[in-house]
Amino acid sequence: MKKFLALAVLLTFCFLLTSCSSGAAGSNGATEGSASSAAVAEDSAEGAQGVGNDAQSVTVENNRKIIEYTTLHVQTKTFDTLLDGISQQIAQCGGYVESSEIAGNDYRSSGNRYATLVVRVPSETSSEFSSYVSDNSTVTHREIRTEDVTLNYVDMESRIEALKIEKKSLEKLLGEAKNLTDLFSIQERLTEVIYEIESYESQLRTYDNLIDYTTVTIYISEVERTIAAENQSIWQEIGTNISNNAQDIGAFFTALFIWLASALPYLIILAVAAVIVIVIIKACQKRRKKRPASRPPYPYDFPPPPDIPLTPSAPPFSSPPASSAAAPTPEEPAASMMPENSEPPECREQNHASQSQGSGLQEGGQNK
Repeated sequence: MKKFLALAVLLTFCFLLTSCSSGAAGSNGATEGSASSAAVAEDSAEGAQGVGNDAQSVTVENNRKIIEYTTLHVQTKTFDTLLDGISQQIAQCGGYVESSEIAGNDYRSSGNRYATLVVRVPSETSSEFSSYVSDNSTVTHREIRTEDVTLNYVDMESRIEALKIEKKSLEKLLGEAKNLTDLFSIQERLTEVIYEIESYESQLRTYDNLIDYTTVTIYISEVERTIAAENQSIWQEIGTNISNNAQDIGAFFTALFIWLASALPYLIILAVAAVIVIVIIKACQKRRKKRPASRPPYPYDFPPPPDIPLTPSAPPFSSPPASSAAAPTPEEPAASMMPENSEPPECREQNHASQSQGSGLQEGGQNK
């Protein structure tokens, strides 16, 4: 009995071990199967994405978005004829004039006329239009510039598609909103999405216009002589320079004659004013010459003052005899050394009168 129980327990334990091992193996197999399925799905997704990227790159390479700009500097001797021909060619190519500027038609203009045209022509006919301008004028400068906007264009298209998908989702959520908070937040985001879509679509339309129509800028100058575009030899260049100098000299004298003829009224007025000034100056000079010579010039040249005697008059009394005369004092050296005939006549008359009066007084005293 004990042996039977021990055998039963051993068999049960073996059965349990076998069941656990088989369950673990089954679970591992299931896990490996799911993992392999996921890997296959991921590989297929990556393959699909790679195929999509390759297809998109092929599409981008085939549909390049190129914007072309052309600039032409031309000279012409038939200014009006060239403008009319360009207008007809623009209409024939299906383009239009974006801006136009013509200067030099004023009578005050000293030089020739010139024009600036900004023309938009379809990209398919831009080469034909440029060839027409080159054939009917002398091109001095040509520039062709291109801009590739393919990546920007494709990126905008992708953003527009994503925003449209988001717009549909927001519209669906807007219909399912149950409170005002969700309603307002969804409505605000929906407005932003619509604005972004319109902005990107506007940029795409601008790109489409720039891509479909080439911008051609033409600078036209009216000249009397066109410049040869081909290479010239040394003698040809010398002859061209001599001709240019002769033309410049002739143009200078022509402009000078025109200026003199135009400024003739002003020159007449200046000449009359100059004649009047010269006549006035000559009249003043003649008047100065007719002045009397005796009249001293005013205000400096006056006649010198009369001479004033420097010696004082003699005293009223008679001088003592020469024998009894005292020696001259140091204060009167000049008076004692002055000769008798150096006195003026008035002083001698006064001295003679005083001497006769003194002698008369002496005789009267003696008679008494």
